[in-house]
Amino acid sequence: MTSRMSSGKNATGQIVLIVEDDAIARAILDQYLRRAGFDTVLAGSGEQALNLLRDPSRAIDWLYTDIKLPGLVDGWVVGAEFHLGHPLRPIVYATADQRHSEARTVRSLFIQKPFDPARVVDFFLGQIAAAG
Repeated sequence: MTSRMSSGKNATGQIVLIVEDDAIARAILDQYLRRAGFDTVLAGSGEQALNLLRDPSRAIDWLYTDIKLPGLVDGWVVGAEFHLGHPLRPIVYATADQRHSEARTVRSLFIQKPFDPARVVDFFLGQIAAAG
């Protein structure tokens, strides 16, 4: 399988909100997305993510979220908030917990941790290409 990351396509101007409580995983995904031309905004909790999504001065185009997050707000809530502004846009949901159901991710991507960050990049680039 050839990665779109090496195909010359990029996502200049597209902003991805990365919601991940694992700082190392967050930094790695951030690096992969930036290499592909995305801009990123980082959050380590669901509460931080909600604040970013509700900030009218900040435009978020895409969302990657871990499902299990510290605090009261999980990735499902973050995804629901994102869909208020982007009802048809898919989300990348990730978790290491096998008990979570893919049934809640219609038109989105559900990935089991650990995963190859290039898969997330390819998913977003594929969505941009399909839209455009």
